[in-house]
Amino acid sequence: MQPDIERFIEKQQIQELLLTYCRGIDRMDKNLVRSCYHEDATDEHGSFSGSVDEFMVWCWRLLSRYTMTMHYMSNMLIEINGHRAQSECYGSAVHRGDTQYPERNLLVGFRFVDVLEKRCGHWRILRR
Repeated sequence: MQPDIERFIEKQQIQELLLTYCRGIDRMDKNLVRSCYHEDATDEHGSFSGSVDEFMVWCWRLLSRYTMTMHYMSNMLIEINGHRAQSECYGSAVHRGDTQYPERNLLVGFRFVDVLEKRCGHWRILRR
């Protein structure tokens, strides 16, 4: 039974990490978002592909257009293999711009496919 409990705890840690990413985006907390990635992580996000630090610059340039965002995650599957894991989850995000420019409002669906790695006892995104 012990290995099953350990696997459950690790899946919960990964789920919380992915939800923390959304919290960081929605609260415009760069440090929180960055803490979800390993230093050498990469991200492919819509039209963007590059290092996590390049992603942060790209992402914050886009987020500055909005007065608020809300991300919702669902259908989360996590497979753990040693210190590596793969996750896939679907979600939707609401982006609201200045009321003067309603065309900036945006509702999007997305799918995150992640490779995560546990280093020094912590799960982080390695590739998104």
